[in-house]
Amino acid sequence: MASHQKKLSLCFLSSGDVCQKKIWSDFLSQAPPDRFSVYLHRSDGMSFTWIKGCTIIPHIPTAWGAFSLMRVQQELLKYAHADERNYKFLFLSGDSIPIHTFEVVYQRLILDDDDGRCSKHPDYELPHIRLREIGFHKRHFISSLPFEFSRASQWVLLNRVHAELLFTHWDMLVKVFEDSHCPDEHVYPIFYKGMGVWHTFKQTPTIYVNFGLIQTRLCSLEHRIFPATYHFLYGKELDAIYTSGSMFMRKICPTAKIMTDWNLERPLLQNEPHCSLL
Repeated sequence: MASHQKKLSLCFLSSGDVCQKKIWSDFLSQAPPDRFSVYLHRSDGMSFTWIKGCTIIPHIPTAWGAFSLMRVQQELLKYAHADERNYKFLFLSGDSIPIHTFEVVYQRLILDDDDGRCSKHPDYELPHIRLREIGFHKRHFISSLPFEFSRASQWVLLNRVHAELLFTHWDMLVKVFEDSHCPDEHVYPIFYKGMGVWHTFKQTPTIYVNFGLIQTRLCSLEHRIFPATYHFLYGKELDAIYTSGSMFMRKICPTAKIMTDWNLERPLLQNEPHCSLL
């Protein structure tokens, strides 16, 4: 497949429509149409979006920490993989934003190498993590493959080979992980390590997220304590975001006024606290 035909598939899991319309509109307007595609699952069941050309997949009822999230990601992958021009598949939450220009993202994720990305999940629950193994039905895992307890972010970047391995072994993965806690944090690293292809993943986050910061700003919207939800950006945090090597960041409040300048090497700008308050 010639490089100019390779497309980056943006696969969104969102509670509603994709947020921060201005930032995403500016980002996608830089992108040649033959270099990206967009797929969306809305957990609210609605079937519309502001993103032109986006495919909205059929609704699947979901719950936090449940296997239903894996079913959504697998369905997004199935729709995206059906277009043979889609070369890599990136999972994004609806509250994500790009932090580089499309040209930089495309260069680093598509043209630089064939690897996927899957970053280590922070061990903020370390004393209790191994209890999650109680829900694993390891007897269904392929007996000839090693099963190593692992944990990583669900926001992975996959290539077509990774996707096809999932399609081939999906029924087995359902049996192993369907009753487990937060399977989205375990399926990918355990499965790909077992298949012997973990070396084809760069251990670099594609999406920046901060579990070490608690932002206590009052807001008209309800946010989880972890990871941090951003209502504004400031110098020290911007440095951490760009130092991480990520291409996107998530947990941006939909009402936050995030400023950007796409002519800069680091498009995100420091902004003043501004959010719809209670």
